[in-house]
Amino acid sequence: MTTLPAHRGGGQRRYHEAAATEKRLDVLPNLPTLAETGYPVEAYSWAGLVAPAGTPEPILAKLEKALAEVLAMPDVQKRLIEMGGTVEPYGRKKFEDYIRSEIVRWKGVADKLGLQAK
Repeated sequence: MTTLPAHRGGGQRRYHEAAATEKRLDVLPNLPTLAETGYPVEAYSWAGLVAPAGTPEPILAKLEKALAEVLAMPDVQKRLIEMGGTVEPYGRKKFEDYIRSEIVRWKGVADKLGLQAK
């Protein structure tokens, strides 16, 4: 998202620039995906709200509802999209499953490359 202003400003496109997403970004329709440039890679940055283990259910429900309400606000969605993001609110279960799948995915990449945490 930090390079979005440079893309919008025009100028010379550098050959290494591509979206690491499944499909082209709506805000940059002329920017190819990595797959289109010969690199079948998808990598997403994401943000989410998490709470400590043991947080009481009523608090989790209240946080989830409040976050969904904020993300449904047109001005919030507009700003996130202007920054190059997408708005895809996940419920707790879907978000937990996504985090777990990302851990498995990137551990597999690290293992394949022989990378180890220090």
